[in-house]
Amino acid sequence: MIATNPSHSEHRANSHDRNAEFPKLLADARAGNTVALGKLLQWYLNYLTVLATTGLDRRIQRRVSPSDLVQEVMLAAHRDFGDFRGQSQGELLAWLRQILIN
Repeated sequence: MIATNPSHSEHRANSHDRNAEFPKLLADARAGNTVALGKLLQWYLNYLTVLATTGLDRRIQRRVSPSDLVQEVMLAAHRDFGDFRGQSQGELLAWLRQILIN
């Protein structure tokens, strides 16, 4: 099977679905639903991987892989999700990015 890239209209439809689904997932995650939290965080896995790959100093990359860092971010985000006070996807991205930086 050959993987294909989604068309621009498919990408917009996926973005629209995420925008519509985000408030419910966020509310469910705040209510303690770990499946909703996992799905929410999964949306940003590729973004965090790109940030970790492009932002890591080469000397650090020899000791720690970007995927290991992202895994640590995901664990920290699960553990500390109660500290997240934002309401939007942008705020969640900023919070995850801050965890990655730290």
